Amino acid sequence: MKIRFLDLSVKSKDELKNQISSYKKFLKKGIFVLGPDVVNFENKISKLVQKKYTIGCSSGTNAIYLALKSIGIKKNDHVLVPGLSWVSTFTAVKSLGAIPIGVEIDDDFIISFEDIKRKITKKTKAIIIVYFTGYYKKINQLKSFCKKRSIKIIEDCAQSFGAKNNNEPNGKFGDLACFSMNPMKVFGGYGDAGAVCSDNLNTINKIKSLRYAGTINKEFVVDPDLNHKIDSLQATILLNQLKFLNSKIKKRISNAFFYEKNLTNKVIKPKFYSDGRHVYYTYSIMVRNRKKLINKLSKKGIETKIQHPFIISDHPGLKNNLHGSLKNTRFISKRILSIPVHEKLKRKQLQYIVDNINKFYE
Repeated sequence: MKIRFLDLSVKSKDELKNQISSYKKFLKKGIFVLGPDVVNFENKISKLVQKKYTIGCSSGTNAIYLALKSIGIKKNDHVLVPGLSWVSTFTAVKSLGAIPIGVEIDDDFIISFEDIKRKITKKTKAIIIVYFTGYYKKINQLKSFCKKRSIKIIEDCAQSFGAKNNNEPNGKFGDLACFSMNPMKVFGGYGDAGAVCSDNLNTINKIKSLRYAGTINKEFVVDPDLNHKIDSLQATILLNQLKFLNSKIKKRISNAFFYEKNLTNKVIKPKFYSDGRHVYYTYSIMVRNRKKLINKLSKKGIETKIQHPFIISDHPGLKNNLHGSLKNTRFISKRILSIPVHEKLKRKQLQYIVDNINKFYE
């Protein structure tokens, strides 16, 4: 049996039919840059995230960059980031000349509120929360803490579109919310795309200008930047993907519950919260003898991933920043393992994965 970590092929007949129909309509319209489909996409995202405004952009990385620049992050400003994340969380900060300060993560893989309090300085201008699991139990405490200090909160929701925190959507809580919609995401297109959401019209107008090379009316340069526009085709595809999103999330949740019930307790499994919803972009467990387990599963045809193998201070371009020891973050990075959880998995495949992991730890 061969089980891929992620299967991006379109197997649903309904999804294939809908996308082909949408593509034909897109071609007939002949509007290939921005236009009504992008506006429609932005409005629907705003409604789902419960933010007043959304700007579509070319990637999740660019979404974070635009969010940071729109709130005035500049050279040598400090931005607190979780010590374990994909590189975009760090590089977007660095691209503005600001300094990403690595913060410990807790056992649920989310940025530590206690370490945030230790690392706040007069130079701290923003904090980026990365929803690794789709849930942050201390979000309201953090909001209150940051409001008193005029520190902006940016929600990096790259992995968690459709997730809920305190029964409200991820993206609603911070000053800005950033999303990635590349093909690997639960809500993904057939190429790269992203979005930034905010309730602040002035901020959104800045992002709208920055998205188009820093211009007003496409011609008059106000704040020089690059091109960050979302492809109109991806906006069209994503609008159609919304029709299938809830069913994909439900299937992933069902798969996660199967793991919760059947995987051995010799691995540490993600926690479930009654007032939240995790969309399971990944199902990440903590394991012993990770390298041997990966090799064992690979021989059995089961593909796994380490998300992510390097903490912030491991990267040559970031290692000299003021991170501290990040002891718990490093501990987690050496033991975390993501196993297949995507919506195309069959029950017999899930059972096969469970059987092989459980057997390894007998």
